[in-house]
Amino acid sequence: MGKKSKRKNQPAATTNASTVAAPTAAAKVAPPAAPVVAPVAAPVPAPAAANEPSLPQGLLTNMHLLTPTQQTLAKALCSQTSNQPHLFSAWSDPNTPDSAKVSLISQLERMDAAYPSGGLVGYIENAKDLLNKSRMGVNPLEGWKPEVPQGENILIGTKEFEAFEKMGMEEMGKCGFVLVAGGLGERLGYGGIKVRSFTVTVCVCRLSNADCQLLIVNCHADSRFKIDTKSVDILDMYSLFCNRQQLGLPTELATETNYLQYYIETILAIQSRYSKHGMKLPLCIMVSNDTNAGTIELLESNDYFGMEKEQITIVQQGDGVPALQDNNATIAMDSKDPCKIQAKPHGHGDIHALLHSKRVALDWCRKGLEWVIFFQDTNGLAFHTLAPALGVSVSRDLVMNSIAVPRKGKQAVGGIAKLTNAEGLERYVVQIGD
Repeated sequence: MGKKSKRKNQPAATTNASTVAAPTAAAKVAPPAAPVVAPVAAPVPAPAAANEPSLPQGLLTNMHLLTPTQQTLAKALCSQTSNQPHLFSAWSDPNTPDSAKVSLISQLERMDAAYPSGGLVGYIENAKDLLNKSRMGVNPLEGWKPEVPQGENILIGTKEFEAFEKMGMEEMGKCGFVLVAGGLGERLGYGGIKVRSFTVTVCVCRLSNADCQLLIVNCHADSRFKIDTKSVDILDMYSLFCNRQQLGLPTELATETNYLQYYIETILAIQSRYSKHGMKLPLCIMVSNDTNAGTIELLESNDYFGMEKEQITIVQQGDGVPALQDNNATIAMDSKDPCKIQAKPHGHGDIHALLHSKRVALDWCRKGLEWVIFFQDTNGLAFHTLAPALGVSVSRDLVMNSIAVPRKGKQAVGGIAKLTNAEGLERYVVQIGD
């Protein structure tokens, strides 16, 4: 309960009027003097406060275009701490339309709201701190010892593998599938969506029927192809398919089935054999601004590869975070648009917040689904491990299970590591790929 505020006794307002004698009828009243009009001086801007940032002239003259919240954000970005006045360089150009200026500040505002640790100012501060530590050679894992974590090691063809696989097959008709496809194939030299191109492990998570929340962590590894003189044929093959005007790069050469088609047809096959009571197994695809249009076009132009449109849910990442162009954490502008921030997606971790905010997980719970299968956009072989992975999850009563493969030293493949320090603390680290 709030406390009642006590108002202090205030003195009553009094008027101390001087006694003025009223003029008599005989008194002579002088005519009023002509008013004196002083010249009006031009307004002088108030001096900036000591902590007020020095704003670019283009921003100052366009402040009227911004809301109060946007003005505060713009000033914070131009402060000495953030040091991003270049964001508004194009605003001094008379050829820059107001609509472009509003678009830029709106993009900045969305990015500010999306970053949980202090908005864009916090993002810049964190980036400067990390860049500085990197420059100084600071090791964030100093004192931590990596170990191979405990896990279920199963080999194909063994009785143990067959037992887990049989157990998992009984669960395959209770799965919802989540494809994270927010990134482009830039590291492969490919500019399109990766479900049309060329990593990793499937992550199996249990849907909690008790509270309809996902008890999961972001876990997938990265698999890179090593291109050298011994694999020129692979490089030539890759270039060939990049240059061909196909709907997608193939998973293999016999049928040239692209990855998205392969995934959907596999889910439909699982649905046909294992789903009970006519339940349709859903697919949720996370896209970004870069991949949204291409993914939808690929689905629509191929009639969703046989899956009903209602089975597929598209969730989209936001604007992402600003790209940085140097070690001073200078935000990079789009090379083709001086009023647009060059942005990068947050990463695959966005999928968990999106499944919650878009009520996808809640909807799947209500439909009777019990498992969520997370898989990355270009690893067709991972589905072969789905049944035994589910079997391990059931037998061990796990809420989350991740599949990994043995990794050799210095191999460009992600994995899971257990870290321990001298105090006995433990951490589990998952190397995240794009």
